[in-house]
Amino acid sequence: MSLEENHGAGEDSGKGIIRVILADTQAIFRAGLRKIFALEDDIRVVGQAETLPQALSAAKKFSADILIFESALASNR
Repeated sequence: MSLEENHGAGEDSGKGIIRVILADTQAIFRAGLRKIFALEDDIRVVGQAETLPQALSAAKKFSADILIFESALASNR
């Protein structure tokens, strides 16, 4: 899965919104977390990644407060 952007994320800056990037090799896990976070008014998933290079790119590209990162992504380096 490639990087995705939550197009409304920029509007939330400075309003107490927690911006999250999800990095995990399992698409089902990322989708599940996105659904859980969608229920919260103060959490926005602003990017997601399946590989380490995608995770690094997302961290540079998107303004996020939290990166939820699967440790297995780093073991391949």
